[in-house]
Amino acid sequence: MKNFFSTLLVITLLGTSSTVNSVFAQSNPEADKTSAMVSKKMLQVLRLNELEYIKVKELNLARISKMTEALTKYSHDQAGLETKLTEIEREFEANLTEVLKKESFLRYADFKMTPEGDVLALVKNASAGNTTPAK
Repeated sequence: MKNFFSTLLVITLLGTSSTVNSVFAQSNPEADKTSAMVSKKMLQVLRLNELEYIKVKELNLARISKMTEALTKYSHDQAGLETKLTEIEREFEANLTEVLKKESFLRYADFKMTPEGDVLALVKNASAGNTTPAK
């Protein structure tokens, strides 16, 4: 019975993955690259299992795509941009709490304070054509 539920969970996550990928298929290559880089680093630092990694990768792609869009849409409205970025980050972290165990989420709190975890800086650098992490 446990194997059945594990298989069902994998199928559900893979279905969600393909849905997310089709929704963000038009995302730019830099967003994809940044998302992959952040997700791989989170895999290591947060010690994610395979299912957690798949879900975190989806969440990062959605977050980074939304951030990239917001940077363009609100380029002349700093207050609107800050509000939108805060909203995106809150949504990401709310979804992340549903995926991660408590210990992993506590490691995430430390991770997001590092240059590799400063996703907004990474997105801004990628938008500017610079792919190295901010220091």
